[in-house]
Amino acid sequence: MSKKLYTTYYAKLKKIPMEHRRVQISWGTPDWWGPKGCQRKVKLMPNKQVWASIDGCWQPRYREQLQALFESGELKEIVDSLEEGSVLICFEADVSKCHRGILKEFLNEHEMAEVEEFQAEDEIKPLNEQLSLL
Repeated sequence: MSKKLYTTYYAKLKKIPMEHRRVQISWGTPDWWGPKGCQRKVKLMPNKQVWASIDGCWQPRYREQLQALFESGELKEIVDSLEEGSVLICFEADVSKCHRGILKEFLNEHEMAEVEEFQAEDEIKPLNEQLSLL
């Protein structure tokens, strides 16, 4: 069974139960952000080559970044270090325009984790309720 993870953006954090570990995958944070208890996963953030994509082709370059991490085994180490129910966070509200959507797709495709985008109308159940369903 694979690990359950979520993705979201900073504005939705108040809707996520505090027991879910917040994991920053953006280079910056909002001014109001106080990352107490937050992990920071730099390798999941788009690297300089991705951001330097002035031709607008950042998505394939980010997938290449993830593929290199996958092939080296680093991506597995990163995913293994995440707690069950962790929430991967960045800025962009529209997941289709954000690297977290590509990350979610990549992790699901490679069966490294079961990753869902957190929806505002949804509620992430407390971990003890999730585990009791197993």
